[in-house]
Amino acid sequence: MKKLKNILLACGFSEAHCPADLQKWSKMLNLIADQFSEMESHAELIENTLAISINEMEKLYAEQKTSSIREKEAVIQKFRTLFDSSPLPYMFFGESGIIDCNKAGIDILGGISKAEILSKHPAEFSPTYQPDGRTSNEKSIEMDRIARESGFHRFEWTHQTLQGKEFPVEVSMASVQLENRPAMLVIWRDLTESKHKDQLLLHSSKMSSLGEMAGGVAHEINNPLGIIHGNAELLLKKMESGRFSVDEARKHVVKIVSMADRITKIVKGMKSFSRNAEKDPFLPVEIKSMLANVLSLCEEKFKILEIKLEIVGSTDAQVECRNAQIEQVVLNLITNSLDAVVGENEKWVRIEVQGLSDHVQISVTDGGRGLPSFVVEKMMQPFFTT
Repeated sequence: MKKLKNILLACGFSEAHCPADLQKWSKMLNLIADQFSEMESHAELIENTLAISINEMEKLYAEQKTSSIREKEAVIQKFRTLFDSSPLPYMFFGESGIIDCNKAGIDILGGISKAEILSKHPAEFSPTYQPDGRTSNEKSIEMDRIARESGFHRFEWTHQTLQGKEFPVEVSMASVQLENRPAMLVIWRDLTESKHKDQLLLHSSKMSSLGEMAGGVAHEINNPLGIIHGNAELLLKKMESGRFSVDEARKHVVKIVSMADRITKIVKGMKSFSRNAEKDPFLPVEIKSMLANVLSLCEEKFKILEIKLEIVGSTDAQVECRNAQIEQVVLNLITNSLDAVVGENEKWVRIEVQGLSDHVQISVTDGGRGLPSFVVEKMMQPFFTT
């Protein structure tokens, strides 16, 4: 008690202020001391618990981070395996050109290593012109733009190997982020085999059309042959009778030459129609000349079937094209029109040539009844025929 009294005096209390019942105060102070002691132990426990929790959280974060990195590496490795082992040519390209490509991409371009391909734009592995007549450089810029704006673009393209051999592909382009930078993922599907099959089917279809025209072509050739034979026979008789005149002979010879030229034109038209003109260069062609070649194959049929043929418009206009291909298209249209008007009361076909600002439009119209709905639905399918 004396110790408690001394503590109170040290705290500024006088003898008069010190309570008489020091025993009671002692118990209160001991209780307070116990409370402080308990709080200190709780604080230590909380501190230890927090330390353990923080440590555990750091461990968990480190494990999660390691797991995330491993998962990311696994995904990258899986993609790398798919990229490298794909039978389809894959490549990435950005502003600096081709960034990466797989083995199939190297093989299709006839390369030995990536070094021959990297840093070049895919358009550099292309001929000067694409099949539609546009330059590869011009068209590649447009294809890139469409892919970037829409995120994806698919189209057909003609590429060439490092050795200069051309091959057709279906190109799929997707806009992607590669190492936080915009890039293009490009996938090629080689169309060489399917194009070859299409060409065989197309050639078969053309031969079938040529067979259908054979009767008309026979008339086309037989008519001038008959005129040649008749004029030659008259010329021979006059020479044998002694009534030979140079002026009259000249008339017969001119007729013979004219009919021979007509036969030559018919044969030329047949050859043009039956061959593959895909590799022909684009050259200036006069519409009048092109129509003359086409009509040489079916003009006689118009006469036999008594179908009125009318040609109107700017036939003196010139276009730059593959002449044989345009002739084939126009001949198909005219043949369709011939078939459409057979049996009609008014049998007529009109070919109209209209020169517009930057191109020429050739329209073939006929007096037929039009196409049935089931034909309209299928007419743009390859090799569909009625």
